[in-house]
Amino acid sequence: MIVGMVGVEGTKSASSSLTSTNTSTWTPPITPTKLLGMDIHGDPVYMPLIGAGTWQYNDTMAYESLCKAFRVGYRFVDTAYGYHNQRGVGRAIHDCYDGTRDELFILTKIPGGLNTSQVQQAHEQNLQEL
Repeated sequence: MIVGMVGVEGTKSASSSLTSTNTSTWTPPITPTKLLGMDIHGDPVYMPLIGAGTWQYNDTMAYESLCKAFRVGYRFVDTAYGYHNQRGVGRAIHDCYDGTRDELFILTKIPGGLNTSQVQQAHEQNLQEL
């Protein structure tokens, strides 16, 4: 049987074979994406339309959930400074993510009402923990 996906904005057509006798050749299909715009180098930035959220997870739960998500092909992680689980998210990326950096999309958020230096500090902490 052939499993495939029609090309979607920001994706290439993906097809892989899956037979009852050899399941090791199966690879998850490419997730549909949305073009967000261009990065500072002029390259397109695509966001996957399906992702794994980590709200209300502690570090351990975030780690376990994301490791499972990465195994089945997820490439989009939603987290936030206020979730207090970014160390678990970072460990899951390090230990379980086997794709390339340009295939991984991480969305993190910081609280509103911060001044410029607080925004910078929150982002630096995000980067350190992730």
